[in-house]
This record gives sequence, C-alpha cells and structure tokens, in this order.
Amino acid sequence: DIGVTGVQTCALPISIQVHRWAKGWSGRPYRHTANTLHVVLQGHGQTQVGEHRFDWEFGDTIAMPAWQRIAHQASADAVVVSLSDANLQRWTQLYRLQAMD
Repeated sequence: DIGVTGVQTCALPISIQVHRWAKGWSGRPYRHTANTLHVVLQGHGQTQVGEHRFDWEFGDTIAMPAWQRIAHQASADAVVVSLSDANLQRWTQLYRLQAMD
C-alpha cells in the first residue's frame, strides 16, 4: 500500500519467463514493444533481431530492443530465460504484440 487511494501499483514490473525449445523448433516471427534480454542456460540456436542474426549457446545473453522483428530457432534442445519490461508496459497499457511473416 502506497497510501494513495485509487492508485494501483505494478507488483512485478519485470517479466521473467523460462522457455524450453526442442531441437528443430522454430518460432513464428513477431515484434513487440517490450525490451527483452534472453539468457541461454542450455543448448544452442539462432535468433534474428531486425536485420541481424545471432548464433547463441550456453552462457550467451542477447538484447532485443523494442519493436524489432524477432525470430528464434533451436539447433539443439534449449532452455532460455527472458527478462523484459512487458509487465510494466501492460500495467501502463502501452504493450503491443504483432505476429509477423
């Protein structure tokens, strides 16, 4: 409680997700308004961010700025943790997600 009537607080401004991607998995391209960090805990693969392709493996961190086309592909079974400001953007009603071709 912040002592102000009628004001809601954003409990967890940072969104944390764990992704398990099987070998050969390929995600549909998308873009969203969240800024995201992906930390690779297992496996390897590729991620396309805008015009840039990144090969990743255990220990790598990939920064994905807002509103860039993003596509992931796993070359081996992978575990990837993502941290983003999506929760904060949802709370402020600024979050947008768009599937792409």
